[in-house]
Amino acid sequence: MENEPDQPHGPREIPPVPDGAKPKNPSSPVWALVLAFLPSVMLLSMLPFLRVNPPAWLLFLCGAVSVVCCFAASFLLFRRGTVPAIVGGIIFLLLNGFVSLLFGCGALLTQANVH
Repeated sequence: MENEPDQPHGPREIPPVPDGAKPKNPSSPVWALVLAFLPSVMLLSMLPFLRVNPPAWLLFLCGAVSVVCCFAASFLLFRRGTVPAIVGGIIFLLLNGFVSLLFGCGALLTQANVH
C-alpha cells in the first residue's frame, strides 16, 4: 500500500526555505538559557538595595519567579536529550534552587525584622 497525500499519516510536505534564511530550530536552548539566568540577574540587580531592607513581598515574588524559572529552564534543557543539555539542566536546577532559597530566607528574615 502506498501512502497517498490525502491520508492523515501520509508524507508531509515541508515548505521551501527562502534564500539566505535558515530554518528555525524548534529545540533551540535560547529560551532555556534566558530563564536559567533570570534568577541570578534578579539577585545581582537587588544587591545595591540590600542595605535598605527590601519589602518582604518583593523577596517572596522574586523567590517565586526564581522557582518557576528553575523548573522551566531545566525542563526545556532536559527535553533536548543531549548529555551537555542534561548536565546544564541539573547545574541550573541546583543554582536556581539555591537562589530561590536565598530569596526565601531573605523574605522570612525581613518579615521577622531580623537585621
